[in-house]
Amino acid sequence: MKKLIVGGGLVGLVAIALFWDRQGGSVDAAGLVTQALVNQGKAEQGLRLGLEPSSIFLNPAIEPKTRSSISHFSLSKKKALKTLEEKQGYESMLADENLIQQAKEILLDRSAIELDEAAEGSRIESISYLYEVVRSESNPVREKALSAIEQVVMNPLPTEERKDSDLSKSLQGDVIELFAILAVESGERAQRVIEQVTDLRLQEVYRKALLRQLATLEQ
Repeated sequence: MKKLIVGGGLVGLVAIALFWDRQGGSVDAAGLVTQALVNQGKAEQGLRLGLEPSSIFLNPAIEPKTRSSISHFSLSKKKALKTLEEKQGYESMLADENLIQQAKEILLDRSAIELDEAAEGSRIESISYLYEVVRSESNPVREKALSAIEQVVMNPLPTEERKDSDLSKSLQGDVIELFAILAVESGERAQRVIEQVTDLRLQEVYRKALLRQLATLEQ
């Protein structure tokens, strides 16, 4: 049960979004679920066509050499059969503090004013990367990745006046999924976020998500 959230990220996002909606939260649960399905559909369709996972979301006109290291990690993760060198490179990326910093910066960026598929793809890849880092308790940089997640979910979301609705749904989905990871991997940090977060819109959904996770662990 511990690895349900992002191993099946859509499942975790759907469950939390619908739970929040049933509790009278202001989030558009249907919108978040739809957004998750759109992202999953893009990925599945792209893979069927033989596209690189990164290129499904990133502008195909961008040369591979200019793509982020997070995208390189995503490509390596999707490759089922790796050479010894590729496997070592993949494991090295999981312990790379620079990649953790890069993922954090991508997820903290609030400069956009409308939804952009390339930026959304980078956020999806960054969430996936941070999850892969923290899921191994023996990873030497696990605490740094947990700290990065904590900083992102503490960061207030942009006001509705500044953002279009599609971007707002996407950003809400990001932080909800990240908090779900935190609730599973570090309950103490998750509780601290609830106590200290200044965005009241997020505080309540975080609280309910943590209670839901604790109830699941008790079953």
